[in-house]
Amino acid sequence: MKQNFSLRTLVVLFALHSVGLAQQLQIHAYGTKDGIPQSEVDVVYQDRAGQIWFGTFENGLARYDGEAMTAFTLESGLPNLSIRSIFEDRGGNIWVGTEGGLACIRKDGNVRAFAGAQGLPSNFINHVTEDYSGTLWIAPS
Repeated sequence: MKQNFSLRTLVVLFALHSVGLAQQLQIHAYGTKDGIPQSEVDVVYQDRAGQIWFGTFENGLARYDGEAMTAFTLESGLPNLSIRSIFEDRGGNIWVGTEGGLACIRKDGNVRAFAGAQGLPSNFINHVTEDYSGTLWIAPS
């Protein structure tokens, strides 16, 4: 009986300690002054490296690496500035669905755009994902 009481005490102490840790959570707000291209962000995605990607309504994409923002625009190779989805494939490439096509941002930073001319059934890409076999699935509108 004494062991059971000690175990319960330990669980309660752990729970109280966890609640105390949860209250120490720090929240950081990022906006246009920090390098996000627009205040209206429609998509937020964290890749496996811990980088945060922000897709905006009509001003492109930004990547935060923990120190600085990097903007991706038409000049970077995006087919459109209205970002609908962001997804990382198993190879570490970032796929960006836009209202004007699909973009692949490779790990080296090069951007390749795809549109109807490359075989997409529609340029309006709502979602991108990958199945267990590595096939990329694209949901156009």
